[in-house]
Amino acid sequence: MVDTWISWEDTQDPQGCNYGPEHYAEHSRDPERTPMQWDDTAFAGFTTYNDTWLPVNDNYHTLNVKAELEAEYSHLKVYQHLAQLRKEEAFRSGGIAYPVITEDIFSFLRYSVGYEMYLLVINTSQQDIEVNLHHSASFQLPDSGTVVLRSASDSSEENKPGLVEFAS
Repeated sequence: MVDTWISWEDTQDPQGCNYGPEHYAEHSRDPERTPMQWDDTAFAGFTTYNDTWLPVNDNYHTLNVKAELEAEYSHLKVYQHLAQLRKEEAFRSGGIAYPVITEDIFSFLRYSVGYEMYLLVINTSQQDIEVNLHHSASFQLPDSGTVVLRSASDSSEENKPGLVEFAS
């Protein structure tokens, strides 16, 4: 979900209201507190009543929980998978290391002796960046690994979950 523009007439937040019609939008928390978009039915499935306390974002027809669950890849599915990964021993009580950190790439490794290790690589740039993990790493990484999860917006074949050979 994204923030929704809220008119002065619709604003509910006392903090925003205290600044009056000229400046309420600068201080109101209402844009990020609009009704949850559950599905594409009336009022985004938030209520069966004939109104909501704040307007529903117009994008609820395509951006809603039902659509995220039905999509092959979605932000909701990424978060669900991340929640599952948190149960792994490496994340619960393992060590952490930061093998590659550049201006655009941040990574961390979670590991626990006798368990799987997980390497997370985050590209903070707007551009695709190829990074040689072996060349840049501050310690020895394995030669291969399995892509377990990727960003919902990444549709590239080379990052598709499954076995991948790291460049040496």
